[in-house]
Amino acid sequence: MSPYLTSYLRFKTSSSTITYTKSIWIFTAGKSAMGMFAIAGGVLSKLIHPRLVIIIGSLCMCSASALTAWLIQYGFTSTLLTYGLLQGFGVGLGYPVCLKYAQLWLPAYNGLVTGIVMAGFGIGSFVVNFVQVAMINPDNLPADYEFDGDMYFDQDEVLDNVPRCLYILSIVYAVCIAFGMCLMPKNKSFDCPNELASKSTEEVIITDPTTKNVQAPECGSQHCSTPSGSCSHESGEEYGSNLNDSCESESSLNPELTNGTASLVLVPTSHPKSSGREYTPMECLKTPAFWAALFGVSMNEYVLIVIQNYYKTYGETFLNDDAYLSLVGSMSAVGNAVGRITWGILFDRTTYKSSMIALCGFQGLIAVSMPLSTQLGTGFFCKAFYLTWVALMFANSGGVYVLTPSSVGRAFGMQNFGVNYGIIYCAGGLMGIVFTEITSAVLDNTTGWATVFVVGGATSWISQLTTFMWTIRDLNGNFI
Repeated sequence: MSPYLTSYLRFKTSSSTITYTKSIWIFTAGKSAMGMFAIAGGVLSKLIHPRLVIIIGSLCMCSASALTAWLIQYGFTSTLLTYGLLQGFGVGLGYPVCLKYAQLWLPAYNGLVTGIVMAGFGIGSFVVNFVQVAMINPDNLPADYEFDGDMYFDQDEVLDNVPRCLYILSIVYAVCIAFGMCLMPKNKSFDCPNELASKSTEEVIITDPTTKNVQAPECGSQHCSTPSGSCSHESGEEYGSNLNDSCESESSLNPELTNGTASLVLVPTSHPKSSGREYTPMECLKTPAFWAALFGVSMNEYVLIVIQNYYKTYGETFLNDDAYLSLVGSMSAVGNAVGRITWGILFDRTTYKSSMIALCGFQGLIAVSMPLSTQLGTGFFCKAFYLTWVALMFANSGGVYVLTPSSVGRAFGMQNFGVNYGIIYCAGGLMGIVFTEITSAVLDNTTGWATVFVVGGATSWISQLTTFMWTIRDLNGNFI
């Protein structure tokens, strides 16, 4: 949408000097708002019904497109407020709440579940890209106005369709969200958290729909200091049938897990890779592994900003074919969706640490080699290379937002998941502001796109290094 919005603002409003390096702030504002209000969504879901939080966020998100269709005529600032901040606010409120809902159903496969849910972000663009081109530029007119090396649309038959497209998209969003809400069955852990909080640990664990059994901590281990032979579960009784009989008393639990730093949570046998602990936000901020995940998201934000906002702008510098570039965007959306699911499956079968190290290393190589696309002419090979590389970058960027929430849920618990992951997502959004300014400065003051992608490779490899700080282990002593 960036080329169309920027061109409309430049030729149809008072913002006649706007360029892509300025209009990117609209999308950065949206991403930053998503991050900042992800924390608010997690907190709000503890105060009111979580489904109501999703509804409020959805209404804001849908109204953002409709309001932009009306207010875009007033220029850059009004578009920034509606299409940027308001839309980001809406998505941010509901985003962590939806992820928590999905993970509560299948805790043993939260990587796959998160990947499938997050694939919705990617596959949605596949449809929307085609819809946008069909409504805004049905005749596939080229961007024929050049300014400072960038191409803009100045044809009235293209630009006059932008507001109408935004109106229609707002309706499409509303219908899709309403349909999705109808497909969310009741889950006690999600819909009745206060009721569960008043129950015993045994009752809370049994709400896991995949199992009625729980994994007992080994007698004499770090999780149960009762001497071997004195716990009822060691004699063959089902652990969890009577919580008070499982160990001699609550005081037999390791003091480290009951002194307020983190409470022991009995983990269902269906997800043995969990740490078995519940962290508050303040406890997370004191944990090096949490900062590893936070830096991992933050540093990968640079490549996401570049490829999400500039893939079409960059492509127009050597491929003057709007329909093909829209196809690149749509196929990249498919790659994004497939990549998220793939990285989720890999997380379930390996660890966050190994998956994230592989992702960041691969992303760095793809980023630094992207400028080769300008050296391959304009034929089939060039187009195939460009489509493949853009799709891979989208797939890897999407993978970050699968690996991180999945690992946060397993490592730091689901009780405060919305707020804990919201902090990480907020950090990524705020870092996006910094990286947007860096990208603009690089484009304005250096050799251009080659430097942009080299910086992207560097930030990916920095993220790879910070992942080595991840030290959280599960109840079996393995890295999560």
